[in-house]
Parts: sequence; structure tokens; C-alpha cells
Amino acid sequence: MNNFDGSSTVKVNSPKFANHVSSGQLSSNDSMNKARTSTTSKALEPNFKDIQIQKSASIINRSIEPRSISDEQIKRRRRRRSIPPSWLKLCCCSLASIILITLLLCGAIVAGFLTKLPKGRQTIALVYVTTTTSMTSSSLTTSFSTTSTTVSTSTSTPTTTSVTNSMVTTTTSAGTTTTPFNSTLNQNLLINGNGETGPCETGGSVTHPTGWNYNGTITQISYNNPTYGDLTHSDPGPSNRGNCYFYGQLSTVTSMWQTVNLTNTIDPLLIDTSAVKFNLSAWIGGWSYQNDNARVSKLGNTTTIGPVYAADRNSTSMLLFRQATGFVPVGTRSFTVLVTIMCTDPTSNDGDVDNIGIYFFQ
Repeated sequence: MNNFDGSSTVKVNSPKFANHVSSGQLSSNDSMNKARTSTTSKALEPNFKDIQIQKSASIINRSIEPRSISDEQIKRRRRRRSIPPSWLKLCCCSLASIILITLLLCGAIVAGFLTKLPKGRQTIALVYVTTTTSMTSSSLTTSFSTTSTTVSTSTSTPTTTSVTNSMVTTTTSAGTTTTPFNSTLNQNLLINGNGETGPCETGGSVTHPTGWNYNGTITQISYNNPTYGDLTHSDPGPSNRGNCYFYGQLSTVTSMWQTVNLTNTIDPLLIDTSAVKFNLSAWIGGWSYQNDNARVSKLGNTTTIGPVYAADRNSTSMLLFRQATGFVPVGTRSFTVLVTIMCTDPTSNDGDVDNIGIYFFQ
């Protein structure tokens, strides 16, 4: 029997066979339903995959979009920071202008100062001394360095004064200190060697020399004192004499002396390397035919100039120039100049001396 949907229906009268057919028909229907379900599920499966892919793409796009926006903002901020603001440029330009103006002013000041320096010619010796002092030792160790000397001498006077500039470097545990040392050369190291400092005796009293230690009646007396003195301005003697000279007066033996400290005057390195010489000089004499006399000595390595006797002066009242030269002994840090005036006539001590000087030179 054919049905409307194309299926066939078999009518069976036997109950047994009918049961068998019904069970077979049910099995056939179940198989068809399963096949339809499987087909439908297969047809729908691709759609679910597409939906999952679309969702994943949507999520990825959402995660990428904020990041790209954030990166763009960061780039913009970096560009803004890399560009300096206009006020900073203005400050830099102003600072550079101020520095340039300051340098120009300093250069102008230095140039003006240099143009005002005197153009005198001097004798200048540059000596470099290196002295090392240990803080834990009481001894002083001195190492010698090379000495460079530049000399340019031009003078119109008989006596030339030079200054030696020494750089003394002292190294201690606390650091290194460099200080200049000025040595005085070709300059009289005695005080009042010409009798022109302090008062001069114009009568018959005793006026002791200024700046000297003394013993006895040695007197600083005026040339303009012919009644009590031995000499006048017209008597032979130094052309550059002043108003006074030194005179024995009454004592049989009278003296004066002066000690000079070289610590702050002459660089010890120059002395200890036998680089310094001395010149001791004076004008020495007496009165007429008498042998009253004077002598000048430098103590230490004793050097003496004088005496001058009447025979040396042709029995004439006068002063004669005497001098001696030698090396300053190694280790010298001070010296003493002694002037001694001796009397041979019991009436008065007429030994005379003027313009006493001691000079160090190289």
C-alpha cells in the first residue's frame, strides 16, 4: 500500500508477522532519523566555527586598537619633549652673551694694566727650589732642582740691585704649598753702614752709632765738626759721602758690630751650592801723621780689611777705599761685621771709617 508521502505500508493479517514487521519498521525509522540528525548536525557545524572565528577576530581587534592609540600618544609626547621650549632658548642665548661680554671686559682690563707697567730693565734671576718636609721628622730634607737664570743688566749707578725669585715647594702629609722666595743680591745688607741714620755729633760729646751694637766711645760724628773731628768734606774720601762718619773719640780701643740674619734674605740653596759670593768694603783712614787706625772684619770665615796707617795716607787726613771678596761658606745662615778702632796716641782715638758695606752677588 502506497502512502501520500511515498512510503509504502504493508498490511499483515498474521499477528506474529505483524509484530515482526512493526519492529523492523521501527528500526528502519530510527535509522532514518539518526541519519537526518547526523546530516543536520554536519550542516550546522561549519556555522559554529565561523562564529567562533568572528568572535576571536573581534576580540583581537578590540585589544589591538587601544594599544595603537596608546603608542601614538606616547610618540606625540616624546616629540613634544624633544623640542625645547622657547624660553629655554632665550635663557641660553642670554647666558652666552653675558659670558662673552665678561671675557671681553676682563681682556680690556688686563691689556690696560699691562700697558701701565714700567719698562725699567732689571737683573732678575729665577731659581726653583724644591723642599720636602716630613711631618713626623724634625729634620729637613732638601732636594736640588735645576736653576735657570735670565739676566738683563743695565744701570747708570755704580751699585746694581737684583732680586732672585725662588719658588719653594713644601710637601707635607696635608698637601703641597708653593711660596715665592725673594733673595736680595747686590744690596748692602748692613743697617746704617754710612752713618746717615740717626743723629750726628757736632760737638765734643759721644753719640753712638744708630743700628749698631757698640763698646767704648765710638761716635757717629759730623764732617762739619773740624774742632773735635778729624775730617771735613774737602778731605780725600768717598765721592758719595753723606754728612757723618764713624770716629774713635776717646777710648784706646773701641768697637761696634752688627749681626745679619740671612734666613729671610738669601735663599739657602744658593749658599749651600756655593753659588753666592760676598764683597766687604769700607773707606778707612785717620788723622794726619798719627797711626790711629780702623779695621773692618767679617766674622765666621774671618775676612778683614784695613788697617790704614799714616804711611799709607802719606801722613794726610783722608779715607782710603779697601775691599775683600770671597765665597759665602756653605751652611752660612748669619754673619757678623765688626768694626774696631785703635789708638796709638794717648790724646784721642783718631781712627776713622765710613761707607761700610757687605754685598752678596752671583
